[in-house]
Order: sequence, then C-alpha cells, then structure tokens
Amino acid sequence: MTPGDTVTLLDKDGASVGVFFVKESKPQAVFGIFLPGSDYERFRGIFEEFASRVNSMSLAYLDEIEHKITAFGIHGVVDGRVIQVFDLQIFGENASLRLSPFVPMQ
Repeated sequence: MTPGDTVTLLDKDGASVGVFFVKESKPQAVFGIFLPGSDYERFRGIFEEFASRVNSMSLAYLDEIEHKITAFGIHGVVDGRVIQVFDLQIFGENASLRLSPFVPMQ
C-alpha cells in the first residue's frame, strides 16, 4: 500500500463498510481517511464502542469487541483485487488497518 491508494471495505456478505484512503503506510500498519459506505450504519456502533474504550483507557473488553469486528469478515478491494484486512480501527474520519495479523513481540 502506498499513499494515494484507495481500499473499498466490504463485509463477508458484500455490504459496503466504506472507503479507506491511504495517507501513510508503515511496516506495522496503514493509516488513512475513512469515508463511510452505504451500509456503514450496521457497523457504526461497534467501531464507536471500540474508539470510546480506547480513548477512555477502558481496555477490559477490547478483545471481545475486536472479535465482534473480526466476525464481520471485513476485507478490502484494491484495483479489483481482494486483500485481507486485519485490525481495522475507525476513529471518526481517521482509520488504520493492518495487511497481516499482529504478532506481539516476545
């Protein structure tokens, strides 16, 4: 991913989560701007809950929320090519994602 790339985000059933515009790409994550898709209302609550817990440092239930987000089966489409998306985080109009699973350092 490079700055300027556009990723269409869809769930496992093809519902439109939104569009992710890449602003910065680092080895550990990709950062950008998020524009909600036509079906985003069905996902909004869980992403807002995640952001609220992170912002308030109330991290006790983050794993549970992350599992719910993962269950949506959100993936990306770039230039007609399907890509896997991991750890999608949406904070208003800002977002980040990973292109591979996070592996904690030992």
